[in-house]
Amino acid sequence: MGLFGRPWLEEWSRGRITLLGDAAHPMLPFLGQGAANAIEDAMILARCLTSEAAPERAFALYQRTRGPRARAATEQAAQRGDRYLGEPNAESLKGNEPGQEYAYDAVSGPLGG
Repeated sequence: MGLFGRPWLEEWSRGRITLLGDAAHPMLPFLGQGAANAIEDAMILARCLTSEAAPERAFALYQRTRGPRARAATEQAAQRGDRYLGEPNAESLKGNEPGQEYAYDAVSGPLGG
């Protein structure tokens, strides 16, 4: 089975419905952050829903807050996947050290960007 990237969705919400996790921003598995991003999405979405009276405004805040991080993780996963083409070697494994993806605080970080 092949692995395929998907185009970035510019809008995750329509009316009173929103997407999260891979439904909103599918990412290739090479960064190991797909499930973590879905959990972060859920936490931020819950925080946005408690901070905004109208669901549509909460969803917009949610996407503003999560969009940059989710997009960066999606792009990093694709870049890392490009390095893994063929047989792994010392050169292709450079840059695999944990980075900022582990420093994100979905519980108390700022909302909106």
